[in-house]
Amino acid sequence: MAWSMTWATTWVRWAAITLVAALLLAGGGAAVYVQRSFAQLDGRLAVAGLRADVLVRRDGADLTHIQAQTPQDAWFALGYVHAQERTWQLEFQRRVMHGELSEVFGAATLETDKLMRALDIMGSARRQYAGLPLHTRQALQSYSQGIRAFHQNLPQALPPEFHLLGVQPGGATGSVWEPEDCVGWTLMMALDLGGNWGQEFARLALARTLDTDRLWQLIPPYPGEQPAASADLAALYR
Repeated sequence: MAWSMTWATTWVRWAAITLVAALLLAGGGAAVYVQRSFAQLDGRLAVAGLRADVLVRRDGADLTHIQAQTPQDAWFALGYVHAQERTWQLEFQRRVMHGELSEVFGAATLETDKLMRALDIMGSARRQYAGLPLHTRQALQSYSQGIRAFHQNLPQALPPEFHLLGVQPGGATGSVWEPEDCVGWTLMMALDLGGNWGQEFARLALARTLDTDRLWQLIPPYPGEQPAASADLAALYR
């Protein structure tokens, strides 16, 4: 009986040691992986797409400074640096405005996807991009090429979110970022910051049946201020 108890105690001790060792190895491996997903801050990278050398420097406040010989290279480097440091954020933002969150998160984000597609965020972004000046389109193209160059070379590990969620950058299409996506995110920011868009829709609906004077009586400006617009909104909306 004494021998059996001693053997059992030894087995439990070795099992506990093995478990702790496994946990330490797993934790160490996870720490190494997370460290590898960080942006490369020192050294030299050979990146196809640049016309000349570009210097990327981070100061003591962790602000990034980019020195390039051409505007195209500066925009390219900015896209590359953003992809280095914010790969998952770019992927998440792209999925939000394209209405593709539910491919990853399922039913929990279905209504958000429906709203983004109903608002036609990317359709509007493509139309606005087509109307931009040439130099602006070229800047957005260079920026997007920098993001894609990072994914083509991938000098570091992807952030853990990609592996935890089983996601590939760019989703089913593999398009990690296009110039129109830059315009799309400005529309998303306008939507986020324009918290009165619900009131604007309400005003639009009311203007179909009310004249402008009555419209301002129903939706008055701030006390002591004039109406925000002097136009005949009823006539304009109709």
